[in-house]
Parts: sequence; C-alpha cells; structure tokens
Amino acid sequence: MNTFKTALVQTDTQRDPLKSLEEIKIYIKEAALNGADFVMLPEVCDYTAGRHNISITDTFKKTFAALAKEYKIWLHGGSIHEYTGERSADDLPYNTTFVYAPDGTQVTRYRKIHMFDVNIENGPCIRESDIFTSAEDIISADTDFGKIGLSICYDIRFPHMFRKMALSGANILCCSANFTKPTGEAHWEILLKARAIETGSYVFACNQCGVKKDFTAYGNSMIIDPWGRILERADTAPGIIYADIDLSQVKNVRSRVPVLSYEF
Repeated sequence: MNTFKTALVQTDTQRDPLKSLEEIKIYIKEAALNGADFVMLPEVCDYTAGRHNISITDTFKKTFAALAKEYKIWLHGGSIHEYTGERSADDLPYNTTFVYAPDGTQVTRYRKIHMFDVNIENGPCIRESDIFTSAEDIISADTDFGKIGLSICYDIRFPHMFRKMALSGANILCCSANFTKPTGEAHWEILLKARAIETGSYVFACNQCGVKKDFTAYGNSMIIDPWGRILERADTAPGIIYADIDLSQVKNVRSRVPVLSYEF
C-alpha cells in the first residue's frame, strides 16, 4: 500500500487509566469513521501519574487488539506502562509501544531506550529512570505500508537511532511523546524536522497536551513529510489530525538527497 490515511490522536491523559481508555475508544472510532488506515496515540496514553499493575497493562493490550480488529486499522498504541511480572511485582514497568494489525494481531512492541532524566531551565526536574525500566533494542514494525520505526519522546534527541531504523528499511518514523512545554517550545519542531530531513522519511509525532502532575505538556502533534514540510499540526488541545500519505515521496527525496548512502 503506497498511499494511506494516517490519524494522530492527541490526548490530555491524566491519572485514571479506565477513563483514559474510554476516551481512546471514542477517538479511535472517530478516526476510523473518517477513513484512517493508521491510527497513532501519544506516550503514556494509559495514565500520567501513579502506579498500577499488570492487570491494567493487559486491559489496554486486549482493548487495543480488539479496536484494531473491529475497525480494521493499523493501531500504534502510543505507549503504556508495561508491567510484566517477569521479576517481581515491585519492579518498575517498561514504557512500551505496541503495534497491532487490522486482524488484531500484535505485530511488535518497542520498549523505550532513553530515559528523560533532566533538570529543565525554568522548568521541572524530571527523572524517568525512577519511574520506568529502560531497554536496549531498536525496533521497527512491518506493516502494509512498509517498515515503521518506533521511538518514544526523549529518543527523538538521538539521531543515530533514527538513521539505523531508516537504513534497516523504515520509511516512516513514529515518535509518541509527552514533551513538556519548555522543551517543546524550544526543540520539538526542530528535532522532528531534522529527523525527517536527515533520513528522507515521514515523521509521525503524537504528543500529549494539558496540565499534568508535574508539568504542562506541549501538544503540537505533527505529521512531517520527507522534505521536512509540516503536513498537519495540532494545537494545544485534545483532538485528531489527519494526513494523506504518499510513500513514493520517500523514494523521491532519498534519490535527490542520498544521505543514507554514506556509511560511518
């Protein structure tokens, strides 16, 4: 499938995961009814403060699978707190993206690599490593549209990760995020455009919005083409943005500016 319609769902997720899930159901139905083939959610779309358990993880995964199957869409589940029970009930969860095919099959998962441990100038001090377990593997998802590279929020600042995904065949780079307002205003658009331009890829960047426990999320979810042009951009309120994607543009841009042909 060389052309398709994508939808990015920008949410103001708070503390109640079951309320978040009901809102997600409404948004996904709306996106599907508007013809979206691929629907993407933001980072921590389950909840943004507190601690739950493996039952909430399983609830979200089962619901995502059911929604993808019901609406026959590719569903990028943003990210959720993934409690695994692999070691003990007290272990920190992973910050995990799950991708589902139109038959409800989980195609892959990506666990966030780079933890956002920073002290923002004129902003909060945030330590994600106190909340999540980090991972190591760079992951892409094979879809009807080709290969989609997966990343979460702070990952966007590490260009080598996106180059590796593009070199492995990814033509779309997805970044689910919960970017803060100070860093968003300074860096969000610049970083996203850079990742698109330096790899000749589409970038789908789906961000949280609204006032959270410790900071205000920036919103401004974006769909960017391989030339670095913003096709659609959200404001700072919850909602959905759409764009028609033509993957022939990836081949076109990469043939004109063959940056991926150089090895380091």
